[in-house]
Amino acid sequence: MEFKGTKGKWLININHNIVSETNSPICDVWHFNKTDEETKSNALLISKAPEMLEMLQNISRNEMITPNVRRKADKLIKEATEL
Repeated sequence: MEFKGTKGKWLININHNIVSETNSPICDVWHFNKTDEETKSNALLISKAPEMLEMLQNISRNEMITPNVRRKADKLIKEATEL
């Protein structure tokens, strides 16, 4: 399953919005009724999504992983890559 979102590293800009390496906007992180720390934490988690997906795909391909873990990883990958 291929990631169909914006490729490359995602970064957090000074406004706590998620942008691509080329500074193209990916998403706004609203902080309505949220603390600045919570907004920054949400932005950080979202910005790590491509790396987490890649790691999960690597885990799923590892032959040493138990079938149960592989099924769970594959299910999560499917949920993250299919609309």
